[in-house]
Amino acid sequence: MEDTGLKRRVGTGVSLMIAVVALLSLGVLLTSASSNASAAEGLWITRVTPLGGASTPFNRLEIQFSSAVLSDTFTLADVSLRGPGGVITPTALTYLAGDRYELASSGTGLNTYSLVIGPDIRDLSDRQMDQNHNGTAGEPGDAYVGALFSAGVTLTDTQTTYEGQNLLIYGNTAIINGAHTFAGVEVLGGATLSHSPATADAEYRLDLTITDTLWITAGAQIDVSGRGYLCGRTVGNTTVGGATGWSGGSYGGLGYAVNGVSNAVYGDYRLPAERGSGGGNGGAGGGLVRLTAGAAIVDGVLRANGADGGCNAGGGSGGGILLEVGTLSGGGTIVANGGNGGGGGGCLGGPGGGGRIAVYYDVLDGFDVTAQVSAHGG
Repeated sequence: MEDTGLKRRVGTGVSLMIAVVALLSLGVLLTSASSNASAAEGLWITRVTPLGGASTPFNRLEIQFSSAVLSDTFTLADVSLRGPGGVITPTALTYLAGDRYELASSGTGLNTYSLVIGPDIRDLSDRQMDQNHNGTAGEPGDAYVGALFSAGVTLTDTQTTYEGQNLLIYGNTAIINGAHTFAGVEVLGGATLSHSPATADAEYRLDLTITDTLWITAGAQIDVSGRGYLCGRTVGNTTVGGATGWSGGSYGGLGYAVNGVSNAVYGDYRLPAERGSGGGNGGAGGGLVRLTAGAAIVDGVLRANGADGGCNAGGGSGGGILLEVGTLSGGGTIVANGGNGGGGGGCLGGPGGGGRIAVYYDVLDGFDVTAQVSAHGG
């Protein structure tokens, strides 16, 4: 797959031609831009895929480079793997194809690990790695540095331990609050990436700048559903103007009023920056995700739905999603739908309104934005 997103990030002479397709009735903005940026060159690691199974996922790792590697320039001496007990010595490095290798180790489990590879690994033109894409290969900053999580982890908005690294989240729930910058983010093996749920005194967001690629595999998800404003609360985290009775919450779309009123819609469809509102006596709104990446492969789900209301309770509104990428691909979905109202069995409750989604991209590589993106009511 051509890394057009990376070309956009490191290329020069970018000229953008904007074409807008707006599905405003659903709270969705889709914007395409074509670029004449020059191609990025050099060797770097594009992907690390765990193959070791559920309990020892990092015992086997597939390492994929941006291009073929010169024979015998990638060896075990180029690899450093550390865990909670210290250094882990890899046992084998197997050549799979021109750009792919398998790294075998023993003794990993469900915990946090650090992986460093390179930078003195060379492509077929005898050029060293240029992982940071600054055009000067072989610098210390050109090593691949990965933080591998196979157990739950929480990063606060002030925690900088993993800034600039490649995050690999496998088979667990990771909570990341606030704004962070990472080289790459992979959400794999049924993992969930989210932010903390709002309280009456605090609100959170997942706000990531990803230099290279965001990859969400099938069965994995970025999910902030029901992590926006609590029942009866709205933008500003206040009950003033919030949904009342058993009404659905509103954000991009208006919630359905039952035995009270829904809150007013709010925000900018072009730049979603708010959480969804809670329903009256019911479900919380969806949270807020803001992502910028060189490329995004969404085979799983990027979700910010409102929570359903219970009996005699309104559903929360969908939350906010802003995605800005070079290349967008994958067979997954991006959704910020309203929660269902509590109904049936003599119960009533209004559904929540849809949230807001804005997707800005240079290139679509098999991703159907009209079918795979939605922000409708519950």
